[in-house]
Amino acid sequence: MVESADPVGVGLVGDCRRSIGGDRKPIEGAIQTTDRDLGDSFARSRVTHDRRRPDPSCRTLHREAGLCPGRRRIADGHHGQLERLGLHGTSVACPCSVAATDHLARVAAMGDEVSFEQLFDLTECGDDRFEAISATYPWGQVYGGQVAAQGLLAAGRTVDPAFEPHSLHAYFVRIGTWDEPIIYDVDRIRDGRSFITRRVLARQSHGVILNLSASFQRPETEPEIQRIVRPEDVPDPGTVEMDSWIEPMIERSGAASAMPNARTWIRLTEHYLDTPLMHAVAHTFTSDDLPTEAVEYAHPHGRIEYTETDTERPYFGASLDHAVWFHHLRPATDWTLHDFRSSGVRGGRGHASGELWSTDGIHVATVTQEVLLRVAR
Repeated sequence: MVESADPVGVGLVGDCRRSIGGDRKPIEGAIQTTDRDLGDSFARSRVTHDRRRPDPSCRTLHREAGLCPGRRRIADGHHGQLERLGLHGTSVACPCSVAATDHLARVAAMGDEVSFEQLFDLTECGDDRFEAISATYPWGQVYGGQVAAQGLLAAGRTVDPAFEPHSLHAYFVRIGTWDEPIIYDVDRIRDGRSFITRRVLARQSHGVILNLSASFQRPETEPEIQRIVRPEDVPDPGTVEMDSWIEPMIERSGAASAMPNARTWIRLTEHYLDTPLMHAVAHTFTSDDLPTEAVEYAHPHGRIEYTETDTERPYFGASLDHAVWFHHLRPATDWTLHDFRSSGVRGGRGHASGELWSTDGIHVATVTQEVLLRVAR
């Protein structure tokens, strides 16, 4: 299994994805960069993962950056925040909630595992500003699919429900940290009669971590045709394979990867509100899973399977940008085939594109991603 640092943003990296929760011990062999910006030198190939424990001074930066004025940052995980911050029985004024104590208590009560509902329970922070929590992931930083999906939901919260999401384009700018709230600022670019456009910036105390644009369309009755078909050589989903990096929230089945394609059936195990917006959010959440794997298949060094005891990793990887077009939204709780391939690798960047398919052959969405994949030196 490959596990690398994300030097650019919050992108999903590699394939060492086993549990959303559990203990938070250092992970041997995880690659850790020294800078949250793209300019990091990638000097190391064997480092112990440190999960980036925040410095107390970041709380001041959090407020100065305009991320919920007056809100103290949630630091050092999801346990004991009230004791550490000295907020037992107190209430701190904040435009993001009635009381900061209530928010901190809610997060602390979630424990080590975070549900899909909790992950997408955005808190309104005033005009077109929302706050969200993060789950913890095996590679330590925030999963890009989570931040893109939360950004899409934040955009959708400012849109007339009569409009449905049809596309998003996202750049992962910096690493996101799991132990700090993420603030989503929505810019209402345009409200038209047929289309609505939103821009979303996701921020943490160290700066913007995501720049996302999303477009919504009022449904129209027009001629339809689907010119491509689901691959015929892919078996239907059968036995659930609990090798998902975020189990039990996500299940995988019928692994059918055959170079150069990265393929598997994926579904969410938790039900959510049955709306086009939430279907798009859920598929965005899962869509950042396989692109890196497809690029690794195309890389001249190939893709190597790893065990938990391996400490050497051949790549430093990160999601650079991500785009999704929604064609025929279906519930993400139904089995959905993710079928990805890469057009090649150049300059440390690999391109992957793929389709999401329902079991009855409906083309649900198209996904394109560019991945940073540098050879470890």
